[in-house]
Amino acid sequence: MILTALSLAITPSAAMPVFSAAHEGDAERAVEAWEAARACTGRDAPAHEQVTIERSGLPEGYLGRAERDEHGLHTITLDPETERVDAVLIHEIAHAWIHGGPPTLREGRTELLADCMVRKKPGLAPLQWDDSRTLNALPDLLTWSDRSDHGPAMLAHARTDAYLGSARLIRAAAFTLGEEALLADPTLEWEAFQSLLSEAPHGDQLLGVLHDGSAAQRRALSDEDLDGAVHLVETWQATSSESWDTNQDGWWDGASGAPHQAVPLPLDQSPVCTGWRSGAEQLNVKVSQGGNLRGLDQPHVEVVGGQLNADGTWSLPAQQPLVLRLVGSTEHSGGGVWSTPSGQLSADPLGCRGDLTQTLWTLDSTWNEHLQDVWQISKSLRESAEQRWGPVPLRFVLVLGSPNTKIDEVGVWLGHDDLKNAIASNTLEPLLQQAVAWFRIQALGHGDWTAAEGIANMLDLAPTQK
Repeated sequence: MILTALSLAITPSAAMPVFSAAHEGDAERAVEAWEAARACTGRDAPAHEQVTIERSGLPEGYLGRAERDEHGLHTITLDPETERVDAVLIHEIAHAWIHGGPPTLREGRTELLADCMVRKKPGLAPLQWDDSRTLNALPDLLTWSDRSDHGPAMLAHARTDAYLGSARLIRAAAFTLGEEALLADPTLEWEAFQSLLSEAPHGDQLLGVLHDGSAAQRRALSDEDLDGAVHLVETWQATSSESWDTNQDGWWDGASGAPHQAVPLPLDQSPVCTGWRSGAEQLNVKVSQGGNLRGLDQPHVEVVGGQLNADGTWSLPAQQPLVLRLVGSTEHSGGGVWSTPSGQLSADPLGCRGDLTQTLWTLDSTWNEHLQDVWQISKSLRESAEQRWGPVPLRFVLVLGSPNTKIDEVGVWLGHDDLKNAIASNTLEPLLQQAVAWFRIQALGHGDWTAAEGIANMLDLAPTQK
């Protein structure tokens, strides 16, 4: 069966084609992609009245192909075996706008537009896949021809590195030129590209790298810290190429700007404070998300202690701090992800506190007055444990005032009665010793609770902390 999809808002001057596809969802996604590309470029692209989307094997290892003639785009072919078929479709739609010039500029600018399209329509597809490889097979991008990289497997590696290198090169150019200048024309030749860079800040450095050959390009376009900012851009913005978050503000170095009221979420999936608390009565919290995860479907965001509703919103008990965490794969991610909560929320940072090493919050405002003491004691206990036995790979997570004391994948939950008794009997420190020991055993992948008891008994505050 052939499925078709049309935009309802088309006017006679618009060039939105009718998309026909045998695979369910392809035509609808193409419409969304076309609208997003319009929004990114401010113009329409030439196309036939009908564009066919096919899924069939492509020669020489290609994942997708956009075919056009003097009238514009008419056919898109997708390899049905690729796991990234949605992202490939977005790339091929983008070729309706970007279809001329040398392959480095053509493919790099197409990916720049595709990234913009995904940002305009969250959930449309993942950002371009990029596993932050070192581009060992990168050909000279100034002379690379996509018609000379066919054949043996080694040449296929060169093609992959060339596509990734082209995208990184154009993103670096966009850092200094802006996206608009790079997406203005369907065709961009080397002479025009170099003319643009010659007038831009840092443009002479990028030109120097481009003319120094593949080894210089490989070094400049490396991204060892997975933050979406290549080595050359890190030098321009004075950030570290060895840390994805140089200033430790929670935003990766390649972030282009924080959305309003957005909360950066760590990739280790530990909970973070948002600075918000639920309203006077139970409410729904709608959580949107975005970020810089290259080639991956967005991992979903969890409201810790909340209940997920059928419509995708979250219910959170009244007056609880809004605490969020990622759930899902973040392997090979380029930086971080953010979430933007909405709903009946009030700004209240008092019941939750966090930094790069630990996150603590209260389920009941009764415990807010004790949060600072718990923070200081647990921090000292953790430092004592790390001095003796080394660090653990996760940040310490502690929740105060739960119905029962327990430990789970989120962290350690201290029950209301245990906390009340510890504070009344001046035994808060031993309780927190136990909590730190439990968390340490869990974080290291052990289940030996006898060992946890031993660790707790050996922990003690430094003399200056008593």
